[in-house]
Amino acid sequence: MAGLLVPASGILALVGGLSILLGYRAKMGAWLLVLFLVPVTVMMHNFWAVKDPLMAQMQMAMFLKNVTMLGGALLISQLGAGPWSFDARRNSVR
Repeated sequence: MAGLLVPASGILALVGGLSILLGYRAKMGAWLLVLFLVPVTVMMHNFWAVKDPLMAQMQMAMFLKNVTMLGGALLISQLGAGPWSFDARRNSVR
């Protein structure tokens, strides 16, 4: 399944990141990043299963980095991209 899931996760991350960067449908882009970050964080950075203390610490740092990005994505998913985004311009024209 890696041949399908790795490119799919790359597309999720790219589309979600570009959506937030440009401020175009940023709430949807943030949910795409959440959909990407949750499984990647749990599966790839499982510091609780690593025996070497140095590697466990590094995995914990990566895990917490992903949790931080997940929090930011959830914040954007609720509040939107802000007043300078394409979404705000599109809504102000109406």
